[in-house]
Amino acid sequence: MNRPESYSRRLFRTIFNSRLRLASSRAIELQDRVENLEKDVQQLSLLSLALMTLLEEQGSVSSPDLDQMMEAVDAADGSIDGKVDIAEYMARLRARIPAPRSKHKPIPPPGEPSVRPLKQRTLPKKPLPRRRKSQF
Repeated sequence: MNRPESYSRRLFRTIFNSRLRLASSRAIELQDRVENLEKDVQQLSLLSLALMTLLEEQGSVSSPDLDQMMEAVDAADGSIDGKVDIAEYMARLRARIPAPRSKHKPIPPPGEPSVRPLKQRTLPKKPLPRRRKSQF
């Protein structure tokens, strides 16, 4: 004999099923994100290897030079761990390098005119020639 399901049991099952659907959709989103990140890593790896190969073939850089530079960049973010924290690296880089000085005048803040107004030119004092009346 089938007994009718209690209200609390139905409520529990409904909540459980909704959470299960939510977790499932979240898992799908995370899987998509992982796939996109893996694709990014593969593209960056390809770019890095292509650049390293090109520079070595041109004789611009040797492998030991590249290894030395990688170690220096790794240490520049504050920790030698085989990876780089871009935000920390850029902050340290900006602190070491003064802002470049431009030969041009700085851009004025909003609200101030960016260019000085031109002088008003006055028209010549002599009168303009009169137009002839049409003969038609």
